[in-house]
Amino acid sequence: MMPLLLFLLAFAQEPPVETSEDPMEAFQAGRALTARRLALAQLEQDPDNIQAHLVVAMVSWNEDGRHAQALARLQLAHRLYQAQKESLGPEAWRTEWHILRLLMFLSAEMGRNNQALDYAERYNQRYNPKLDTELAWIMMSMGRLDEAKELATKGLQRDNYDHRMYALNTLCALSAKQPDRLESLRICEEYVEASGGLEKGEITALRNTALAARGALRYERSEELLLAAARKGPEGWTNPWIDLVVFRLDEGRGAEAAQAALTGQRWRMRESGSTRAQTRAKDDAIFATLFLVAGEPERARTLIDRSLALPDRSSSSTATDDSTRGGHALIRIQVRRAERQRRLEHAAEQGWLPATWAFLQGFVPEWTDWLDHAKVRAALLDGTLLRGSLYENDDDGLVMLRTWMVGEFADIIGPGIVRAGLQENRSKANPQQLVQIIDAHLAELDCRWASKASAQTLLDRAREIPSQEVLLSARLHAIAADCAWRAGDRASALAAYETALQLDPGVLRRLALQLPVSVQHDGGAVARTAAFRLRASPRFRLSPHTFLVTFTDVRACLLAPNGTRIGCYTPPPPDPEAPAPTDDERAAALLGALHQGAFAMPLGLSGHDLRSLDGTTMPDRERSRQRMDQLLDAL
Repeated sequence: MMPLLLFLLAFAQEPPVETSEDPMEAFQAGRALTARRLALAQLEQDPDNIQAHLVVAMVSWNEDGRHAQALARLQLAHRLYQAQKESLGPEAWRTEWHILRLLMFLSAEMGRNNQALDYAERYNQRYNPKLDTELAWIMMSMGRLDEAKELATKGLQRDNYDHRMYALNTLCALSAKQPDRLESLRICEEYVEASGGLEKGEITALRNTALAARGALRYERSEELLLAAARKGPEGWTNPWIDLVVFRLDEGRGAEAAQAALTGQRWRMRESGSTRAQTRAKDDAIFATLFLVAGEPERARTLIDRSLALPDRSSSSTATDDSTRGGHALIRIQVRRAERQRRLEHAAEQGWLPATWAFLQGFVPEWTDWLDHAKVRAALLDGTLLRGSLYENDDDGLVMLRTWMVGEFADIIGPGIVRAGLQENRSKANPQQLVQIIDAHLAELDCRWASKASAQTLLDRAREIPSQEVLLSARLHAIAADCAWRAGDRASALAAYETALQLDPGVLRRLALQLPVSVQHDGGAVARTAAFRLRASPRFRLSPHTFLVTFTDVRACLLAPNGTRIGCYTPPPPDPEAPAPTDDERAAALLGALHQGAFAMPLGLSGHDLRSLDGTTMPDRERSRQRMDQLLDAL
């Protein structure tokens, strides 16, 4: 069956185009590809056909995501209208009415806000009712917040349902820029109720209110809203499953986050080309974060490199180019650190000579690190972005900034600036749980940078933060453990290390910290070699009466100081068609299984699932889907 299908896809002939059918009617009926073929056929006979140009532009925009081509085609249609309007009859104004609205919305979607306002002004000079509510989001994107609020407030007085929803959406987004997160949530909840509530509400209202709920640390309400949005199916710019990925990851629910990512990928395949073109870099950054926590820094690097090289347009969100660039660079800083640690681990698995060489290579500076630090610093030169980032505000701060990433700023812009910003934000924080999170960040600064570091204070603050902040808690416990170990408080250090490993096994690798262990083996050749090579690993420091690593020839186990088994790890079976591995190769695989198993959050994904998330299989799937659409549309 499959060979026959592939043959049909490759050689199927399109049926003759019935040029008598109206392209616009075909487009409005959802037959976009047919509409384009009909329109192109008409343009072959009449290159000045305005309606045909409009259809081709709308298909390029909505189906292909080719915004520049669509804009050029719409501008051509407008020029043709101006040249022909005297001969088009009394209803010709409807054509320009349509073209100018499309030009305004498309220009805004492309981030060309001044151009969008220019088209809106031309429209308002000719037609009623005037465009006003539609301009609120553009004003907000340009930083003209008072004008945006005024236009949105006027929109609430309109009788038109769409205008009211547009106004409420803008007011919800504007409220996210204020320090009182509970008030922001209240405004956004009004948006949900006005659109129909949890079951009947609009997907954009549900998703945006979920973000407000998350900002107010209402974790359960946030997930409830996102799941309600997910039941709506693909619509507009919203993919609630992608938001669920990072929220569940913050809570240490790695397997559930991975499943949300897979569902989000399937959702993307049902979105329009225009929507996919607007959110690819954002999705790549989110999946990179997932792979970072899951101990797959190489996959994460591929994704975050792509998101920085091919950024999204920021017009469909409240993010600016600087906040997006800085947020993605911050993720890559952490990915690069984890990648270097994984490289050192792999070298230790091969033996002391590769480990020594890898260690020496670590002293060679890499320009990518310098560049990413510069991008984050440049973004934070904007005082609003700096304050918003230290307030963990995704609307006024760096994009994709999670609570467990805020501690990275001290290494980039200095602990003094971070401390001052946190203390300023603490005075206006609402709800109280946010004060507890800020206090935890301040305690981390003391532990890492103050002359009189206090691990116990940091541990106390870590216990006070909301229980859902699992990855943040793991970071705080890991840093407190390192702080206590350096201060000679071994008991507190070992307890904190154990808690960190239970919450987020990958945190030690991401922070480049070592776990104190002693080593035992059963005397086998493979076990003895693996135990010897562990001494070169960047994940372990040898110390008696601490954690215990035991090796047999086929298994490595990590035990807590009290003897509780944390986990046992076995390498994957060798390829039966390959030559039998040597003892050295088996030792390397055994130590590698320990590294990967003990220091990564499990996702429970197959190799195919991993490839679908890192983009390896996505282009082929998209091309296959598009060719199938073309075939089915032609039949």
